[in-house]
Amino acid sequence: MLSRVCAVSRRSAFGAQQRLFGAAAPNPEDEPCFQHEQRLFGEAPLKPGEKREREDWELPVYGAGILSTIILGIGLNFKPETSLKAWAEDQYNKKYPEKTPEIYSSGHSWQ
Repeated sequence: MLSRVCAVSRRSAFGAQQRLFGAAAPNPEDEPCFQHEQRLFGEAPLKPGEKREREDWELPVYGAGILSTIILGIGLNFKPETSLKAWAEDQYNKKYPEKTPEIYSSGHSWQ
């Protein structure tokens, strides 16, 4: 009984690595992504003194990215204050305009 358990465990321990389920062992050099010179986007390196040509899509994408960053920065800078504390202060100042603390009437914010 013990020898049978040892034989089964030995087979499963060594056989698990070799199971291919009918397929041949994968060879990474046979895949198409390894057949070129492994350059980014398949571009050849530039010769000394040569400049890279931009593609048609690059300038519009860069411009849209810069413009959206500027619009987002301006929009977030001027967004309205929607916190609960600001709403409560506004409601208090509307209800009790004569009891406005000196902190708020002097223009200083001590937060």
